[in-house]
Amino acid sequence: MDMKNELQNNGIKVVLDFVSNHTSRWQNPTIGNVPEDGQLFEPNRDENGRYMFDDDGEPTVVNGRTEQLLADPNGSLNANWFYRIGDRGNDESRYGFRYKDLGSLASFNHENPAVIQHLDDAVQFWVNTGIDGIRHDATLHLNPAFMKGFKQRIDSNNNGPITQFGEFFIGRPDQKYDEYVSFPDRTGVNNLDFEWYRASANTFGNFSESMSDFGDMLVKTEQDYSYENQAVTFLDNHDVTRFRYTQQNDRPYHAGIVALMTSRGIPNIYYGTEQYLDSDDASDIAGRVFMERETEFNENTVAFQTISSLAELRQQNPAIAYGLTNIRHSSEHVLVYERSFYDYTVVVAINRHPDEAFNVPSVPTQLPNDTYEDVLRGLLDGQSVEVSDGQLPSFELSGGASAVWSYNNHSSEQPMIGDVISTMGVAGDRVHLYGENLSEASVWFGDVEAEVIDRGDQELVTLVPTGLDAGDVSITLQSGATTSNAFTFHKLSGEQTQVVFNIEANTNFGETIHVVGNIPELGSWDADRSTEAFLNPEHPYWFLPVSVPINEEIEYKFIKKNEQGDVIWESGTNRTLDTPSNFSDVKFTETDVFQN
Repeated sequence: MDMKNELQNNGIKVVLDFVSNHTSRWQNPTIGNVPEDGQLFEPNRDENGRYMFDDDGEPTVVNGRTEQLLADPNGSLNANWFYRIGDRGNDESRYGFRYKDLGSLASFNHENPAVIQHLDDAVQFWVNTGIDGIRHDATLHLNPAFMKGFKQRIDSNNNGPITQFGEFFIGRPDQKYDEYVSFPDRTGVNNLDFEWYRASANTFGNFSESMSDFGDMLVKTEQDYSYENQAVTFLDNHDVTRFRYTQQNDRPYHAGIVALMTSRGIPNIYYGTEQYLDSDDASDIAGRVFMERETEFNENTVAFQTISSLAELRQQNPAIAYGLTNIRHSSEHVLVYERSFYDYTVVVAINRHPDEAFNVPSVPTQLPNDTYEDVLRGLLDGQSVEVSDGQLPSFELSGGASAVWSYNNHSSEQPMIGDVISTMGVAGDRVHLYGENLSEASVWFGDVEAEVIDRGDQELVTLVPTGLDAGDVSITLQSGATTSNAFTFHKLSGEQTQVVFNIEANTNFGETIHVVGNIPELGSWDADRSTEAFLNPEHPYWFLPVSVPINEEIEYKFIKKNEQGDVIWESGTNRTLDTPSNFSDVKFTETDVFQN
């Protein structure tokens, strides 16, 4: 706790890497999948169920032990806490990713109430310490229904909401792209932006994609992502090849850093990127080096200074954190893009080619007529520019040059919403609004005014109102006669639990099964907003865990959808069920038969 407190006292937020998908490797695939490990332990607990630690933060010894074995996938103790289906191998189905093992790691059974309770106890312990965020490991492999309820419980903690994002690993291109894009909407947990990473590695690393391709990615993802500025972007992390190993030339290396710090999303800087830290090979493991043995920490590197200058700009100009992207010019090696939030504007010009200079034609801009100095002060050979008649003049970018021009002299008193944490919750949850001119504004969820419990000019804390209908609602701010932009929030029907729907249904090729019902979590009888397609590992049996509110009697029906979007509703009266009364309980329906 001393380290956490010291970090926070120095303005550094603490994000915990929380693994709720698996323990360690339980089978050794190199020698016939013989049993290996995978055991789950936890600290001792006192009579009130609280973890026991001494004054130094060390686990308390009880009966000679500091921890207790909870479950063993290879033994008799709670082996059903794990799926134990085996390694995913080449299974590319959603069932394979969610229920089979990732690299022979023992995958938790997220429909087991005891597992859900254990993971909730563990994460609540950490949230109660006052951490600022959670990186959820391996979200591609998690049951989204579990993840949605898990996230909701964290946000409803007295210390909530906190930032939450997850590792939904994809390639580029990837057949899972649509699932990746929709994961934040289905669970409330945003993504580590692997789409941004893949595009940047190809653009600034191996040059297999052009700068025009990178610009196209920025535009497409801004359209595809509901909350594009909450996606966590990166050039380096512990699960990918070091950027320096891929790109040995400083100039395109610096170009990648400029793009990371100025394009949409929240940039993540992996240790050593600012020191050009390299690895011995392309493996992710090789990149996990002990930095003190490999290099000195030098604040005078060009990479460090670039990151530092642009981090300061991100604090000064909200166009980068909250703005939209407009591509002003793109070619094989050059990209000029503009970020804008109301009148706040930042223009970024990047030439990735290390040696060749290029002329950029005159392009329109939102920058007001004036002369603008390069924010980087020529660090990457950028120059000043004079805007006239709403146009950037033609200019030259030398090899490896980048320039950043900023306008942040907005004078309007209109309230502006830049971001919202969290974007999903239940009545009574805290919601943090970020933006400009918030200190005098009232907050509205649709036409319901919300209570404000803390406010400043750039951050405001409110409560999700009671009496608000569940479903999507627009948050707006009102100050005097002015109203802000709208930001979409999803009001949950209540504290979430899981129901696992089961159905026997014969289908034609390309048809899928879904459930739709009378609550927003089931689409409110709108087939276009039904659940995702059921899983079908053994035709004709289909199943799907779904996150629903506790203590509710719900009505529902199964539907079939084909690849053309046609819908077949099952006949007969509506089905009904009572949802569990506790968040960790899980209800499994009987295997119903589709009513033709």
